[in-house]
Amino acid sequence: MEKEPIAVQGIKITGLRRYPQSLVQQELKKVHQAQTFGALLEEIDAATQNLNQTDLFDDVKTSIGGADAQGVHVTIHLSEKKPYKLKVGATTSGAADEVRYEAAGTLRGFLRMGELATATVTKSPKHGLELAFGLRRPVATPLAVLGLAESIVSVDVEVGGREAPWAPATSSTPGRRVDGRAVRCACAARDGSRRLVVEVARRVGVDDDAFSESTKCALSYALRADGRDAAAAPTDGACADASVEVAGLGDAGDARFVKAEGALQNHIRVTKLQNGFVALGGVARVGAALPLFGNGVLDLAMPDRFYLGGPLRLRAFERCGVGARSPRARGAPLLAGDATALPAVGGALLWAASLILSAPVPGDLGRHGLRALAFLDAGGLLAPGARASLTSLMAETRLSCGLGLALAPAAFARLELNYGWVLRARPGDVAKGLQFGVSAAFGS
Repeated sequence: MEKEPIAVQGIKITGLRRYPQSLVQQELKKVHQAQTFGALLEEIDAATQNLNQTDLFDDVKTSIGGADAQGVHVTIHLSEKKPYKLKVGATTSGAADEVRYEAAGTLRGFLRMGELATATVTKSPKHGLELAFGLRRPVATPLAVLGLAESIVSVDVEVGGREAPWAPATSSTPGRRVDGRAVRCACAARDGSRRLVVEVARRVGVDDDAFSESTKCALSYALRADGRDAAAAPTDGACADASVEVAGLGDAGDARFVKAEGALQNHIRVTKLQNGFVALGGVARVGAALPLFGNGVLDLAMPDRFYLGGPLRLRAFERCGVGARSPRARGAPLLAGDATALPAVGGALLWAASLILSAPVPGDLGRHGLRALAFLDAGGLLAPGARASLTSLMAETRLSCGLGLALAPAAFARLELNYGWVLRARPGDVAKGLQFGVSAAFGS
């Protein structure tokens, strides 16, 4: 039936109140061009996914019917989200100076052009005021060669301090924060599985002077090919990701490097149970940074390096817990053995792999997505300037294994609760047995 020839005679769009029909029609161009029933289903699925990514609709439903001598008719029914959203809250780590107050607002379609505007204000006694603004809208772009002819274009601006990714909060210590004078502006075009970003960032230290001022002007491109049965809890299919970032073209900024990263995962169903499948999944990831144009010395600032460790990247190790730690520049002296209070050095070469065997737990819980899993993880980092060889790669490889539970509620996120054992570590590594992690998809 999938190869049965068809012709799409017409597409009807219902449910629009604040947005123009052209906003939806540009996502349905390939639906019109489908020539087989299988191709029609694929294009409808892709269009539905793109419409959901706009964050303008609560629900997107599609029906196919009315087949006649001229062809089939497709109906798209949309349920729009509220035109505004306001969220106010506070978080704390327990210390009086670590209370953070946050207010976030979203406006949808205030110009009736399908745009989405966001603003977030965060205030804390320790880090002062932080601001973040975003604006995005689906538009046609002259980037067809990159697969971005019909894209969601967004502009994001961040001002003020935020958690430094190389020194995140742990169970025993608060995270380091980028200095409040830091500014980041990014303009992105995204179309389904492809994304192009132009970024300008002024990075200003952290609260312990772990790195000095620097400016990055970068261009990055990422793409994904996804054939999995589900993103958050896959049991079948494969997925490949690739990205490249170039910083310093035209001598713009202080950062000058080429950074590439790729990942591949595959999942197979081992056997069928009453409430689901036993599945075996494998993930491999590699990343490398090189000097721009392949010459000179690679001088990677800490924000541009690779970091490894955490409940979803290398289990049984603390977040960013793999590799050497940098000396403390100033502040209170460390307690003996308190390595988590030191920021991670990171690396210029990263490799990681995971092998996971999972099965639904017995009963209705398993039928609703709760899975038990056993994992074997491996990975490592090479510091900037270190020579890559088989001997050094083997020497820097860490190993861990463990058991856990995974849940994908409504298939929009993946939650993991794991307990792991470190099989192989290096001096400076920080282990953590019990971990909880949240991600948008498996392997992300």
